[in-house]
Amino acid sequence: MAENDVVASAVVAGEPDNPAVVTDDNHQGTSDWAKDFDEGLKKKVDKFKSPKDLATGYVELETFSSKAFQDMTPQEKEKYIKRLGLPESPEGYELSSVTLPDIPRSTAADTEFKAFVHANKFTKEQAKSLHEWAMKRAAESIIASKAATKKQAEDQESALRTSWGVSFDGNNAAVDKVIRLGGDRFVQRMNDGLGKDPVLREGLYAISKLMADETLVAGRVEGGPKKEFPKGMLFDPSLSPELAR
Repeated sequence: MAENDVVASAVVAGEPDNPAVVTDDNHQGTSDWAKDFDEGLKKKVDKFKSPKDLATGYVELETFSSKAFQDMTPQEKEKYIKRLGLPESPEGYELSSVTLPDIPRSTAADTEFKAFVHANKFTKEQAKSLHEWAMKRAAESIIASKAATKKQAEDQESALRTSWGVSFDGNNAAVDKVIRLGGDRFVQRMNDGLGKDPVLREGLYAISKLMADETLVAGRVEGGPKKEFPKGMLFDPSLSPELAR
């Protein structure tokens, strides 16, 4: 007799809800109604005391599994998601090992991410996949931005060399003099990379042309004539064709 038929026959025959428990050498504690089942099936149905218990459990399982997620109660949703892999707390997540270029891994950011995905009921697998995707996208964006910045600087440098021509080295020396007037902290900031910006160097060179003996005094070039400038003007416009425009 098929196993399903055994259960059906037991139900029709009206066997008691709590039949005697059979003990044998192979399986301890098996209910009498399931004594003809093979060992694997016995272990699975051993918790059911009667065919009625088994049938009731099956109906409950089928009802639960066939219910749309949006129709579940909050308790049913919680139970369902936990079975899929929702950890008990944010600390239960394991994030990807992807890191950002030249940026140390932020423990605070990881903690914030874990709190976010847990609040939104992400499973462990979903959270790790999302973290890996987001980190890779961020890394790609940073790399692309650095490449674009480098390309722009190279183009500007090339244009500056073309513009200055044979005066390139001399003009750069004048720029260095202006930078040194800013003091050690300013020099350090320029050395950190800002001073390599061709646009900034071109501007500093324009400033150097307004200077004599590397010093500016009270709105005039040191050693030059004293005169009053129009309101809002720091330098005499005539000293620079660019400012005179």
